[in-house]
Order: sequence, then C-alpha cells, then structure tokens
Amino acid sequence: LMMDKNVTQTNPRRAGPATGSAKRLSGNKTEPELIVIYDSECSFCAHFADRTARLDRPGKIELLSSRSKIPDAIAKNCDTDRFNDAVVALTVDGEAYYRAKAVAQILRRLPGPAKLMARIIDLPVIGLLTDLIYRLVSRYRFLFDKFFR
Repeated sequence: LMMDKNVTQTNPRRAGPATGSAKRLSGNKTEPELIVIYDSECSFCAHFADRTARLDRPGKIELLSSRSKIPDAIAKNCDTDRFNDAVVALTVDGEAYYRAKAVAQILRRLPGPAKLMARIIDLPVIGLLTDLIYRLVSRYRFLFDKFFR
C-alpha cells in the first residue's frame, strides 16, 4: 500500500464525527503499520477507536473516520462500500481486513494482553465465532449508544 504524502503529513489518529478534524494523540511521527477506518457516528465504534488511540503509544495505527474524506491512495485498496458497516484495517503492503479480522489486526499491534486476544481470534473455530459476534454487534451497534456516549 503506497501511502499518500497527505496522509502522513496530517497524520490523523482519530477523525472527529462533527468536524472531520483529526488529532494525533501520541507525539510519534513514524509511518503507521496499519490504517483503520471506522464509523465515527457509531458510539461503540468511536469508543473502540478512542481506546485504540490511547493504547497505541508507538503510533503503529492510524485511525480515520469513514465519514471523513478518505484519501484515494487508501480507498483504492479496499471495498469502500463496507466503510460504514464494518471496521476496515489496511496494512502497508495493501492487505485489507474487515470485521473481526480487522479487530485482530488492531489488537496485534497493541501492547499487553491485546496481542493474546488477537492470537485467540486467529484460531479457526474462535475466528468464526468472533466474526459472527462482530456481525451481530455491528447490526445492532446503535443500541449501545446510551452506554458509550
């Protein structure tokens, strides 16, 4: 995945839903290993993105709101129709991951027990179950609004 210079210059960590502006929570200016696109209008998704940004001290993950303008260099490597119904994780080598597999990619880059959780998700039966749970939570994610606002 060739990253557009504009992406690395703005270096967004989390694009806000109202303004589309982005904040870099860590001072790290390194290239990200993973670009994550999430639905910032979903409070559950935004909460997960905020938590990810706080835990990602080394700056391995860039977080972009699906509601903001996604640079063409990023959008051409994935199915843009899925931006508002599934978390999308893009690696620097152009691999696109969706739903539970995207969550596993995110967890793999976070410190502590998150890496273990990613390995558990990678197990065949657990992976299928996790994806099923992801689909259910995704379908009814707006029911969680009162818990995450």
